[in-house]
Order: sequence, then C-alpha cells, then structure tokens
Amino acid sequence: MRATVASTFAVVLAGGAVWAGVRSTKHTVGVETSPTDASPAKQHAAPLSPQMRAHLGLDAPKGWVPVDVGSTRIWVPSTATSRQCSTPGDGATSHLVTILTSPSAASPSAAPDPCAPAAGSSWIRVQPVPVRWNATIIAPMQRLVRGPMLNGYATYEAVSHGPGTSRLLIVSGLLTSVTVNGPLGDRILHSLGPSARTVVNSHGIAASTHGWRAVSDRGVSFLVPPRWEVIDANGRIAPCRRAPVHSVTIGEYASSPSCPAFGHTRSIADDLPGRVTTIAGFQGTPPINHTVHIGGSDLLEWDSDTGSTGNTMMITVDGVHGLVLELDRDGRVDAAILASLHAVAP
Repeated sequence: MRATVASTFAVVLAGGAVWAGVRSTKHTVGVETSPTDASPAKQHAAPLSPQMRAHLGLDAPKGWVPVDVGSTRIWVPSTATSRQCSTPGDGATSHLVTILTSPSAASPSAAPDPCAPAAGSSWIRVQPVPVRWNATIIAPMQRLVRGPMLNGYATYEAVSHGPGTSRLLIVSGLLTSVTVNGPLGDRILHSLGPSARTVVNSHGIAASTHGWRAVSDRGVSFLVPPRWEVIDANGRIAPCRRAPVHSVTIGEYASSPSCPAFGHTRSIADDLPGRVTTIAGFQGTPPINHTVHIGGSDLLEWDSDTGSTGNTMMITVDGVHGLVLELDRDGRVDAAILASLHAVAP
C-alpha cells in the first residue's frame, strides 16, 4: 500500500533487524529539567519520560544521529545522506520531500517518482499532517486500527493488504503520518520521538542554565552553555565556511567575500548544530511575525518558507532585535536559550 501524500520525509537504508523499542501509555511529552554540562546520557538525575528518552536517543543504536521533521524526530545511521524532492502530481509541489539513502543504495532520482525509495531497501517516510485529517490523508488508509505505542505516543495503523506491504501509521500526538518498509525501517520507527522544535514549544521543558554565560548584542541578551564559542563578527571579513557547531556569532561582518557554494550533499549530523547568530534588523519586506510563548515570555518568531516547522528559529523580542537559532540536538538547550532572551539597553 502506498499513500499519496503532500509532503514526506523518507529514510532509505539497507538491511537491519527489528527493534522492539520503548513502550508506554503516556501520550504527552513530560516536563524535564536537568543540567547540560555533561553528555545527554549523563544529564538526567530523575527518570525521563519515554518521549524525552526518544528525543535524546538514549535507546537508539550507538552512532545513530537525529533527524527532525516538523514535530517529529527519528534516529538513523550516520552514513545516511539527504536530498530534497517532490512527488509529481501529489497536489502540493511546494512542499519538499527529503530522501535519505545509504551509500550502497541506487539513486532514487532514476525512478519515475523522484521520491521513490531504491529497490530492495528499508525505508521510512515521515509526513506532517494537518490538524484536520482530510480525504487526502484518510482515503489511502481505507481503514485504521489502533497501532503500537511508540515511546509514549499512541498510533493508528492502516490495515495492511498482504505480505511485503508498507506499514502506514498516524502518530496523533505529533500530528505525523509514518510509512515504513523493511526491517531497518521498522527499527527506525521505534526511535520516533519529539523534535527539538516540539520540545521548545512544550512549556516547562528546559535545561538548567546554572553556570551558563550571558551574551549581549545590539539590544538583546541571552544565555548559552559555557563551552559554546562566541565569535565577534564586527569589523571582520565573513569566512567561507559555516560557523562552528555550538557557537554564537554577534555583530555584523564588515564584508562578505565571493565564496564557492556549499556542497549539496552533507552529513545529516550537520542538521542540528546548535548555532546562534544575533540579528538587529532585516532587509526588504518586513517579515511576518507570530507570537510564541517560551519560558514565561511572549516572543516573536519570523515566519519562513518552512512554515515554522523547520530546524531554524528566528526569534525577536520586538520584531527586529533577537537571534537566529539553528536548533541543537537537545531541545532542552534550545528552550533554555530562548527562554533567557530579553531586551536590554543598546
């Protein structure tokens, strides 16, 4: 069975074994507060909810890395690479589909459907679904039954139509549909949890900021973990590389050289780097803002092409002054940084 979807995120990998995963009857992300100076596996003194264990990858195989799609996170082997595509005729070509393939898998671009997985591979697709499930989502399922609990999230599964058929599930607590095929795809399925953005938007979930350093720039101040590098861009020429992982860039570069374009293929480990860049204005048409409530404060988020579902959040205190946060793997760190953001005298 194959669901025609408006937008999907596919992971295509080869081989692997079925993994039982963590099961629970809780349906919501629990509130966790813990220091972040140590590695995630050593941070928590109190027991973590199944959702937070999945978010941190505490039960994922060693070496796997997180991939966030809207409200949802899955863990995959670090050897996977990503590409963007859209399925012709799906009625929503403006939505992007990302395919992850193992190096040994055939390129899906050779298939009539550019989002089709390579033949003989295991794969999983994660698609955000609208709050109101409409015929586009429900019709291909034909019939839904209660599915397995996935790390504290209830699911509904479409009735399969024979051996070898892909499994299609709805994760209602994350407003996500998941299509899975093959043993490694099933193993990835059981790593499913909340994305960093979901953790940020879950009131009360944040890291302890004890020992963090304060950073101030052009009308705003915020806290970052003590080991994060602070880069002063003022008066400097912008480098032809991305800022380091776990870094803060303040000020404005004096000039930008002509740099070669970054490669189209990069490690998915780069997708959640934990980077902050301060902002104090915009060029062109003023951005559209919507209010986000984080850590007891009402802040403004600039809407972007991702529709406020991507892995970058542009947050200001007044619609102008604030920061761009490329989300970290640990959503509690992201939440604590944003919760500390406030206006100061320039």
